Amino acid sequence: MCDHKAKLTTRRVSVLVAVVGYFLSMLAVSRAQTAVDGAIAGTVADSSGAIIPNAGILVHSTATNADRTTTSDSSGYFRVSRLVPGDYTVKVTVSGFSTYTAQHVIVEVGRLTEVAPKLAAGGLSVTVQVSSEAPVINTENAAFTTEFTPAALNDLPINGRHWTSFALLSPGVALGNSAFGLVTFRGATNLQNNFMVDGADDNDSFDSVEKGYTRVGYSTTQDSILEFQVLISNVSAQYGRAVGGGVNAITRSGSNEFHGDLFEFWRDNEFGAINPFNILQTIPTKVYVKPLDKRHQFGGSFSGRAPSAVVDHLAGRGHHEVSRRDGSEVEARL
Repeated sequence: MCDHKAKLTTRRVSVLVAVVGYFLSMLAVSRAQTAVDGAIAGTVADSSGAIIPNAGILVHSTATNADRTTTSDSSGYFRVSRLVPGDYTVKVTVSGFSTYTAQHVIVEVGRLTEVAPKLAAGGLSVTVQVSSEAPVINTENAAFTTEFTPAALNDLPINGRHWTSFALLSPGVALGNSAFGLVTFRGATNLQNNFMVDGADDNDSFDSVEKGYTRVGYSTTQDSILEFQVLISNVSAQYGRAVGGGVNAITRSGSNEFHGDLFEFWRDNEFGAINPFNILQTIPTKVYVKPLDKRHQFGGSFSGRAPSAVVDHLAGRGHHEVSRRDGSEVEARL
């Protein structure tokens, strides 16, 4: 009888430990960034460096006007997670101190952006205007990644608009067995990578290569990509499933303003010079040939928000792109 009670007590303790461990793990996950967002953190202090607990924190999205609020803990520290990458304004208020405002705080996917609020004593509402960007060096963890921001995607040249080809600019990344953008990480095969778009699987059904394999813009167009991370090594388990590396991308979303664009990229062999080594015949005279290469990539996008009378804080964005090359066509919508 005693042995039976001891076994029941042990089982109950095991179940209790498992339940507590589960909730603690969920709490830890809720404080971290996920594959599709970033975070803002900082320690509130006065002008002398003394910490200020219980300060009110307001994080405002300049794109959607959405607000997130929290308070600093007993050590003055605060952290606002699960923020959509973009431009934010951080406001810190506490009774007896001036108001601190940090504008243009940039949040990037999978990154923590830190601010350092220092409040001056006094009851007057004094606003300090500062700017903060995502850190160049990652001091939060041992992950070895490279970030490609919207500015990089817009300004860097690329052949064929296959956006994952930008990963070749990262250390440890090389071209695989195809000239269409398939890449290898740290010498591993290009069939063992992991591609994610908005946290969802973007891999081929049979091999761990980008969905669509070598077809440009098969699943996600370059115009729809906001930014992406190149996951080279030492990344967390949420980016696993790959012996090599990976790419973690997020797409553009709508905002309070209506915006649209149209584009076309035209490449034609008729505009190119003759290659002196492309000789069709030499007798009786040399005849040179130009290989057929005619490419048209065109499309557009439109974004905006729903009327506030219908629903508030609801915005959307749509993309359409067509790629034609020598008569073949690939079409992508998002």
